[in-house]
Amino acid sequence: MRTIRYFLIILGYVSILEGLLASTTCRSQVPYTEPVKELNVAEGLPQSVITGLAQDKTGFIWIATRDGLARYDGRNFKIFKRFPFSKNTLSGNIIKSIFLSSTNQLWILFEKGDIDILDIENEHIINLTQLPKFKVLKTIDLNENLREDQKGNVWLQKQSGGIILCNPKNNRLHDFTSELAEIVDKPLVVSSKKYTLVVADRKQVFGITQVNKKLVKQLLYKITDTLSEKYFFSSPKDNLMMVDRGKMYCLDPVRKKMVTAEDPKFSSEIKQFSEEGSNAYFLCRNGEILSFNLDGEWKVWRKMESSGVRVKFTLLDKSGILWAGYSTGVKMFERRLKRLPWEIYKPGSFIYNILSNYGVPEKEMADFKSNSSYDFKSYRDRLGITWFVHHGNGFTENITLNYFSKGKLYKPNWKYDRSKIKDLKYADAVTSSPKGKIWTLNRQTIPIEYDTVKHEALVHKALSSPILSSFAAVVMDREDNFWIATEDQGLYQIDKRRKIRYQQGSSKGSLPVNNLTSIIQDPVETNILWLGSIGGGLVKFNQATGISEIFTTADGLPDNTVYAIILDKKKDLIWCSSNRGIFSFNLHVKRVKSYTGTHGLQSEEFNRFSYFSGANGNIAFGGIGGYTFFHPDSLVRDSFQPNIAITELLVNQSPWDYGKENSQLSKAINAIDTLLLSHTQNFLDFRFAALQFNFPEKLRYRYCLKGFSNGWIFNQFENKATFTNVPPGNYILQINAANTDGIWSPHVKELNIIISPPFWKKWWFYSLLIIGSIFIVWLYIHRRTRFIRKEEQQKLAFEKKALELEAQALRAQMNPHFIFNCLNSMKMLIQENERDKAVDYLVKFSKLIRSQLNNTGKLISLDQELKMCRLYCDLEALRFGKDIDYQFEIDPKIDVHTFLILPLLLQPFIENAIWHGILPKKKKGKIQICVTAENNNVICTIEDDGIGRRESQRRKSSSKDHQSRGIQLTQYRLDIHRLINHQGGSIEIFDKEDETGNETGTIVKIILSHE
Repeated sequence: MRTIRYFLIILGYVSILEGLLASTTCRSQVPYTEPVKELNVAEGLPQSVITGLAQDKTGFIWIATRDGLARYDGRNFKIFKRFPFSKNTLSGNIIKSIFLSSTNQLWILFEKGDIDILDIENEHIINLTQLPKFKVLKTIDLNENLREDQKGNVWLQKQSGGIILCNPKNNRLHDFTSELAEIVDKPLVVSSKKYTLVVADRKQVFGITQVNKKLVKQLLYKITDTLSEKYFFSSPKDNLMMVDRGKMYCLDPVRKKMVTAEDPKFSSEIKQFSEEGSNAYFLCRNGEILSFNLDGEWKVWRKMESSGVRVKFTLLDKSGILWAGYSTGVKMFERRLKRLPWEIYKPGSFIYNILSNYGVPEKEMADFKSNSSYDFKSYRDRLGITWFVHHGNGFTENITLNYFSKGKLYKPNWKYDRSKIKDLKYADAVTSSPKGKIWTLNRQTIPIEYDTVKHEALVHKALSSPILSSFAAVVMDREDNFWIATEDQGLYQIDKRRKIRYQQGSSKGSLPVNNLTSIIQDPVETNILWLGSIGGGLVKFNQATGISEIFTTADGLPDNTVYAIILDKKKDLIWCSSNRGIFSFNLHVKRVKSYTGTHGLQSEEFNRFSYFSGANGNIAFGGIGGYTFFHPDSLVRDSFQPNIAITELLVNQSPWDYGKENSQLSKAINAIDTLLLSHTQNFLDFRFAALQFNFPEKLRYRYCLKGFSNGWIFNQFENKATFTNVPPGNYILQINAANTDGIWSPHVKELNIIISPPFWKKWWFYSLLIIGSIFIVWLYIHRRTRFIRKEEQQKLAFEKKALELEAQALRAQMNPHFIFNCLNSMKMLIQENERDKAVDYLVKFSKLIRSQLNNTGKLISLDQELKMCRLYCDLEALRFGKDIDYQFEIDPKIDVHTFLILPLLLQPFIENAIWHGILPKKKKGKIQICVTAENNNVICTIEDDGIGRRESQRRKSSSKDHQSRGIQLTQYRLDIHRLINHQGGSIEIFDKEDETGNETGTIVKIILSHE
């Protein structure tokens, strides 16, 4: 055991040395200078002659051509041209140049002199030279250079060398040509970053600022060489570039440092610069692309095209793509991505080519050279040693098992103990047990155990029968337990006691196919196996449950055929080959990163058994015509975080983009914060783009409509989202994208969507409905009440009429009663021969009768009633002489002239007091009538000092013929009056008594209400 341990330690060191050697022998990776994509008319450009390139703040690429302007989002173009009958249109189609300002406005110069300004955010177009203030610009010959100062002014340069300040926002236009000529001799160029202007003549460079609207110059640098009149000047950021007669000058105005580079080809043909970092630039020269830094170092980055097509414009976008504009279209170059190396096969197997890369001598690889790649299976153990087994279909005396370590190929002469098995067939796979023992296995399931120290091989009995028809790969999770991936029979688990088969089935969790190609054990979850398959994708198999989880193209795989699986040295990724390139799969987050022809692979179709894993982490995959050999750490990770933009909107399947005929948008859909729709506009179709241009088809998307759907909807590579039958409500559309490494961008595009309900579902309609319902109910109740009230009023009118008739009848009854008493009084005066009293009585009686006849109405004033009562008292006093005394007391606060009462209301009580109270007393009596006010009532009190009610009642009962109805009639009349006129009134009668309890008179109170 100690010997074996020493051997393993030595092999470990050997594998480390091998890694060091491999890092030097493995072919280095070179920058990727082939275009990842080309854009031309066939791809959607309006025209192939490129006249300008720009990238806006959102990330869109703007491409100017000689037949319109194109906005590119990585998948589609949006074209801007002149449309004669449109209000928001370009002034022309032949574009001379474009310039993007800091306010995200694109200045467009046309060949015929027109200038347009396109507000990129909302896509509004200002036809500048059609405005009265700026029409003059169309008559001036301007060159292609536009610059912007720190105040937002745009400076236009004349072909003759003059400069013009232009600020449409402030409606300002001023020609500074003459002012500049006074302070600089023959100004040739202009820029504007650190200073208001930076200009140069043939010997000097000046920074110019405005002080009190005057130009003040400051010397920045003196040029030792006198420049000619023909050179070009540009200024990415604050660095000034000048080219003249084989020299290129680069000046940093802040540090006042000039860098000079020389080359005969440096001439006025250098057209345009684009910045790469703070120290390096790309520039176009005679159709070539040069790389230049501020240390004066330069090189040709890409030579002229073989057809002689020259590059005129370059642009380095935010993600590191270099855009080059040609007369044949645009080419895109990936600057961050390192190209995967690709080697053409030498004659011999895949293993032969890999070992040749490591410098293994030719004579030691004769077996690998003469046989096919399909004749060898390889396996890298835990110590980094790679084992190769030669397999076949027939019988053999000895199985060839070699291993590669320390940069050398070892071919042990194994001693086979075949006491248990006589006929030995070729091995079909090689693997190692958890303890590090090397095993081979063949289709007869005969395991062979190898002693790597003694070079002895022990052949064990077959584990099962029948013989397997195919064999792809094997792993061991225990010392005697084999997991076998077969080419057409699915997955087997075989040990000395049992054989279990897992195969394709219709139930969930079954294997997707029986055609397996490879198998490895998960480095962390040891009960998980990863299987490659033909057409079934990548399979995650759980040994404990027997359940499979499938990953396919729907999950981001480039293809559903997975040939080889290699575990990354860091054990967090597996690398797989397929018929559509190779890909890495993150075991933790299940993220896929694909590598195809655009990454440098000459062929995307790979072979089943052509794979290799070196001790230092190098990986190789063999494909059709060649192989790739790389180290995963050398591949640049994609850290770019793309912006997401909404590029198109369809409502009810009708395009709604700004400017479309049916669109109701006032600006571009990507510039809108809130989208307002009606309840019928509820079929929504959005198109969007992650603005990363190297592999736009490899960018994944997810979206969510908050309020409508729960959580993210993962759309894989499809850049659209469709929502149907969206009910009225408030929603938030969120769109997110992942970069080419599958890392989700922190930039989430949001759009508020408000779908208003139909008017019958709006709050104001509900309010009106409730108010209307209440009004209808009220109206019904009101009308019903009026109807009932009208019936009641009619009924009351009839009843009132009846009561009035009855009251008239009562008055008619009282008048005869009163007259009868008065006539009796006159009769008695005549009989007693008191003629003078009788005449006086008759006069007063006539007055009393006249008053009664005049007061035939329903009501009379209290004053009239009291006058009649005085006349009546006068008549009774005339009749009985000194036996009767009366007194009236009226409260002056009471307006007796306006207070109305029933006629003959008081008289019956006065009459009753005289006849039934005082006269039976046989001596003089007194009646006192008082009218007082109390609270809101008028109280009429009639008080006498007669015999009282009990004695009067006793005397009446002895006279059968007497019948007094005056008080009863008066009470009845008050009751009727209260019913008719809703006026209160009551009568209260009290008996007066002395200290001994004898009656001394009667008090009658008649209480009348003002209301």
